[in-house]
Amino acid sequence: MGTILLAQAGLHQDIIIFTFILVAFSFLLYNLNVVTIFIYFLPLSQIIPTGLNLGGIIGIDEVVQIAVIIFFIIHRTVRRPFTQWQRLCVNILILIMFIEIYQIGKDILFGLIDKDIGYLINSIIKRATKYIPLILIINSLQIKKLQTYVFTGIVFSIVTIVLSSFFVDELINIRLLALDKILESEIGFYRVAGLYGAGGDANSAAAFLVVAIGFFLAMYEKRIQTGTSLVIISISVLGVLLTASRTSMISLGIVLLFFLLRNHKSKNIWAIITASMIFIIALSPVINRSVSRFKTESFYAAIDLEQTGRIGKLKIYTKWLANNPETLLFGNQKKIKFRRAPHNYFIYLVYHVGGLFLIYFLYCVTKLIHFSLKEKNGLFKLYAIFPFVFVLLTINSPGSGIFLWIFLPISYYMFEDKTQTDIPNA
Repeated sequence: MGTILLAQAGLHQDIIIFTFILVAFSFLLYNLNVVTIFIYFLPLSQIIPTGLNLGGIIGIDEVVQIAVIIFFIIHRTVRRPFTQWQRLCVNILILIMFIEIYQIGKDILFGLIDKDIGYLINSIIKRATKYIPLILIINSLQIKKLQTYVFTGIVFSIVTIVLSSFFVDELINIRLLALDKILESEIGFYRVAGLYGAGGDANSAAAFLVVAIGFFLAMYEKRIQTGTSLVIISISVLGVLLTASRTSMISLGIVLLFFLLRNHKSKNIWAIITASMIFIIALSPVINRSVSRFKTESFYAAIDLEQTGRIGKLKIYTKWLANNPETLLFGNQKKIKFRRAPHNYFIYLVYHVGGLFLIYFLYCVTKLIHFSLKEKNGLFKLYAIFPFVFVLLTINSPGSGIFLWIFLPISYYMFEDKTQTDIPNA
């Protein structure tokens, strides 16, 4: 009897979830807010527990992703011709998607992970429903109305990630935050990333926030949404400090210095410096605590070639790759006898998928920098590009750049006011 009741309860839960999904799906198909919701959830992947998904598969993420695809098909919003930024960012996203799928397929083929072909098919579907909507949005950024909805999603997503860092215990209790997203520190507090879930841990979250800071510095420099830009920059800086990521703090310092050098003749420069000093004084306890990580044992271990810190890992992986040259072409066919990841995305690529993927990825990154240098008044894009590339030297995932692929093409239209007509009936 009890088993029957439990089964009925589970069935009723699935019916309720299915009804909610159906209603939400029908609403989103004809409402441009679906873009805002998609962008909002993009770096908050899997924020909703899988147990609340229909059949453990279809949840709010998947509903929104599929709704975005159908919305764009219905309204035919993709507009040609595409800019060089749109084409390049889409190429990078396709490359990242293919890298992830190739790695899973290769690992299954060589028995490196205990999964079957069904898992591979599910992974392909998951990544397609994640990246295809983003590609459609990028290729439609010519539309001014769409830019507003995208911008709104970006702002609320960043605010959610930073504010959620203050409620770690509560999020763990309601299972919205996994324990493996929290890093212990030698300086007396946890390093947290809040609800960030685009790939990686607190270090990746910090990189994500520095990239966002770069974009909003560019907006402030161009006098676009200056009030909103300053608020997001301040919130994001606080978020970086809460992660206590050394590499991200260094990249943030370089970006801010670059900004000051480019704007040292601005009429508002002294107001910016004064506001920054007040901000620094107000956050001095947090700043002192985070900066103290540069004085801990882990910092010296990280730069010691003979230990297993950041530099030591590079030595271990480089030596292993030299002894297994076939890995340079197709990725690893056996596991390295070292349980820690390389914490360097470029080495990670070579180890898992081979050098050809790395070469093309580096080519794309080089093109990003080339476009910025070649384009008239394009140097401000380096505010966002530099921290992404720099932090890849110390993390394993490109997820921190999930908004970068939107920032670069949208800035072309927002900053140059090059827009087309709005979406009809949306």
